Amino acid sequence: MVALTMAADPQADAWFRTAVITTGIYCRPSCRARKPRPDNILFFPSGVEARQAGYRPCKRCKPDDAHYDRNAAVVERAREWFDSAADDPDGLTVRTMARALRLSERHLRRVFRERLAVTPKTFLTGLALAQAVHLLGATDRPVIDVALDVGYGSLSTFTRAFRRAYGISPSAYRAKARRVR
Repeated sequence: MVALTMAADPQADAWFRTAVITTGIYCRPSCRARKPRPDNILFFPSGVEARQAGYRPCKRCKPDDAHYDRNAAVVERAREWFDSAADDPDGLTVRTMARALRLSERHLRRVFRERLAVTPKTFLTGLALAQAVHLLGATDRPVIDVALDVGYGSLSTFTRAFRRAYGISPSAYRAKARRVR
């Protein structure tokens, strides 16, 4: 996700917000402001969590303003479904998401491709990893418990996905988040 953040990619806007430790500001990943050094970035699932951690919204990208369009509403409903279904990580599949949103899997894929340029599976993975970031920063639960809670069956698979997305291991992220707190 660091790569998405550094590239100002709008597809990441639905997944997380980035906060800059040195300035106390959080932005959309697609914000056109100058990009901070990667070691000064923290990730939050939404602006609410960033504000609770003491960050203020960026005045340039206004990360909390939402412009309504139908596809954005589908993506938002998918995010809400994920939050409500997070208690059952085994049920976090594209098929169950499509059924819950009363859409066909084909239409769901089309909406995600048009709106976010990703597949629904990639979206679910991003949300799961964003939830993991929150749990790693806010709790002292073992990393394996966090991995299982967000739907990963093994610690190695979770660590590999986390490292691919954020460029850092879950344990190293937790240590970094603790230093900031």
